[in-house]
Amino acid sequence: MQHIPNILSGFRIVLIPFIIWQFIVGNTMIAGIILLVSALTDFIDGKLARHFGWVTDLGKILDPIADKLTQATLSVTLALHLKRYWYFFAIIIFKDIVMLVIGGSLVRKGVRLEGAKWFGKVSTFVYYLVMLLIILIPTYRIGA
Repeated sequence: MQHIPNILSGFRIVLIPFIIWQFIVGNTMIAGIILLVSALTDFIDGKLARHFGWVTDLGKILDPIADKLTQATLSVTLALHLKRYWYFFAIIIFKDIVMLVIGGSLVRKGVRLEGAKWFGKVSTFVYYLVMLLIILIPTYRIGA
């Protein structure tokens, strides 16, 4: 049972190509639904890990990797398809690359990582909300 949060994080990684594929082929409603499932899974795995004490070192690495891979991949895809917003996505991609490099460096140095802080959770929530709006509401894509 204690591995459920890590399985959910892995599941989020598996969902990434499906979100991108559905967006590219124009099935934005399906892409949005899959992204919503990913976001809900992110919320659930964190709640389970904290509530039942299932926080693991693997989970501390896997969860943010799933977040950053989802965010970076979605940002690159949207930047390529919604050229009007490229600068917005470039900032997100840059931030994620910096965080991955710094996090990787800390792990290699043997620094024990703490779980996510509240501001990271808020940031992730806002990202998912904005991406869902962009994907699901066509007026955000007009002229892109």
